[in-house]
Amino acid sequence: MENTKLIDKRRDCGLTQVEVAKRAKIANRAYQNYENGKRTPRADVAIRIARAVDSSVEELFGAATSDSSAKE
Repeated sequence: MENTKLIDKRRDCGLTQVEVAKRAKIANRAYQNYENGKRTPRADVAIRIARAVDSSVEELFGAATSDSSAKE
């Protein structure tokens, strides 16, 4: 399943996949695999990708949360 958050954020920044991969210092093919949902990046790579698109790891790769699951 595609990572639509990552795709949307990259497009919002006006960047290509190649540009994000270069900024994050990873192979273009690896980045494509993350966008296409074929692989999940290690924590250090996720941080570099988030920085490349001026975002947070939680925003790009985190699971959606609901208020009903929050602990008080």
